[in-house]
Amino acid sequence: MELTEQALRKHLSDGIRRLRKDFIKARQAASFYQITNELSREFASQLEFSLQELPGNALWAVSNGNFMLDEDRWDLLLMVQDWNIDEPAGIDWVGLHQIRFGEHTWVACGKRHYDAECPDGVESFFDLPHFRRYIVDHLRSTGVECADVETDDVIPVPTHPPLRKVA
Repeated sequence: MELTEQALRKHLSDGIRRLRKDFIKARQAASFYQITNELSREFASQLEFSLQELPGNALWAVSNGNFMLDEDRWDLLLMVQDWNIDEPAGIDWVGLHQIRFGEHTWVACGKRHYDAECPDGVESFFDLPHFRRYIVDHLRSTGVECADVETDDVIPVPTHPPLRKVA
């Protein structure tokens, strides 16, 4: 199947919209936010499988660990040189190293990043709602005003990252 980049993106976006509706309908999740924060690995895996007819290695699941040198440091060289990812708006690389984003898996196609909350994709995975919530939360904790992260979810979702359980 030979698709233009635009057709490939539309096919992927449509697949994400279908699969996230299936998750809601099957009661695997109550919202796209819940898929993103609790079922991202399963969602990305099922999406990869359901769209396996895409040409070559067009689509693959990735996670935070694919972009990290270790659990505390992002691989800046990889992100900047190979993925064209710059510092997110409002924060520098040093600030990013201070944020613990929680594990997240999403799908990459070309150099765009997609998940259940972002079916149309973004150029930088830091612009996925999962990561933006952590960035906004961090910036607000330092006194910087930021707009809420908005999505087209089926129910209203929190504007902040999920609370992590302390062992």
